[in-house]
Amino acid sequence: MKGIICSVLAVVLLPGCGGGGEGNSPDDTPPDPPPAPVTYTITATVSEDISGEVEGTGEYNEGETAALTATPADWYRFVSWEEGQQEISTSPSLEFTVTEDRELFARFEEIPCEESDGTEAEIGYDWQSSSNQFTITNHNRCDGLFFWAILDTQFLDDPSRQEITPIYLSLSPGESRYMQTKTPEHSKPVLIYSRENGESFEFVNLEHLPDTENQHNPVALLDYEEDHVGQIEREDSQQIGSEWDSYGDCHNFSWLDMENGHYQVAPDPTEEDSFCEISIDDQQSQYPIMFRYYVTDKSQRPIE
Repeated sequence: MKGIICSVLAVVLLPGCGGGGEGNSPDDTPPDPPPAPVTYTITATVSEDISGEVEGTGEYNEGETAALTATPADWYRFVSWEEGQQEISTSPSLEFTVTEDRELFARFEEIPCEESDGTEAEIGYDWQSSSNQFTITNHNRCDGLFFWAILDTQFLDDPSRQEITPIYLSLSPGESRYMQTKTPEHSKPVLIYSRENGESFEFVNLEHLPDTENQHNPVALLDYEEDHVGQIEREDSQQIGSEWDSYGDCHNFSWLDMENGHYQVAPDPTEEDSFCEISIDDQQSQYPIMFRYYVTDKSQRPIE
């Protein structure tokens, strides 16, 4: 009898004794969660706040590739990446596999004026068309600029309607000046200026037009009493051709040898300031060759 009872108990208790009840199977045990990724912080400082900027800093997972780029500001250049006062690269682009926190230093330096290319002057003005008032600023970092005149080229093909306002204004780098002019309120004025090296240009502000850049077009600056003989240069040795036109006050312009681009300008001492543009049909390119000159009283510029 005892054997029968034990057998029954063995049958009844066997599932519980084996620990194999429902929900406790080894196959149903949830897996351990994956370990959290190890992250590191990549930081970078610059030599001066105004000297440049760095992109690519921040949080990275261990093993990822950090890609940093150092971009200099205007008038600055990139020198090197440094870490712990040790130079690690002279390339503005830096890539490395992240294995730890890193603090980097991007060194920039200011470009000396004597190393600046100086191909253009940086000029800007705030034009108030309703009152014919504007503020002109010399944004060029190194060169002082001398402004001869402001002119309205809207009626360039009609000298009798052309407005020229001599201003004889010197502006040091970074200097601004408030002015008024006679140019019509619906026009955008053009500035005639010279750089310190004697090169002269007309500045055409095109910031109000989409997808355009301001223009600095070379101008031959002539004195009231100065006869000028020269040649309109070409990029090739082809002759200029016979088709040409003039705009502005060009009565003192004449050809000496048109096919080879030789010309003469003989300003009349009694004339007021004048501006002339010669347009030459150039079948070799999309745009005609332009020759511009401005006649003024060059003695108005102070001797530096």
